[in-house]
Amino acid sequence: MKSPLGIVFEDVDGDIAVVEFYDESDLGPRGRGIREGDVLRATSAMIPEMRYPKLNVIGGGVGRPGWRRVMYTCASSQDGNLDDVTFDQAMKAIGSNAKAGNYDVELVFERRA
Repeated sequence: MKSPLGIVFEDVDGDIAVVEFYDESDLGPRGRGIREGDVLRATSAMIPEMRYPKLNVIGGGVGRPGWRRVMYTCASSQDGNLDDVTFDQAMKAIGSNAKAGNYDVELVFERRA
C-alpha cells in the first residue's frame, strides 16, 4: 500500500491490531480486504546504508547513501518471540517507507477467529 495507509493501529493486549479506518475508498485498506481486529504480524521498513560501488572501492572513493528494504515481524500476545518489534518500533518501521522516498509499505496481517 502507499503511505499514508488510512489505518489506525493500537496495542491491544500485546497485539498490534487494526482498530479503525480513515480511508473508506475502494483503494483504501477496507477495499484491500483488511478488517478491524486484524493483527499486524509483519511490516516492511527501509534502513539507510552506504553503498560502495566496486570502482569507488578500488579507486579509494567514498560510498553514497542508499536504502535497503527489510521485513520485521511484529510482537504478538501468542508467540512471545524476543526478536519481534514492539508497537512503537513497528510504527517507526512503517513510517520509514515514506522517509526513503515513494516506496510501498508491505504489511502482513493475521485474522483471528
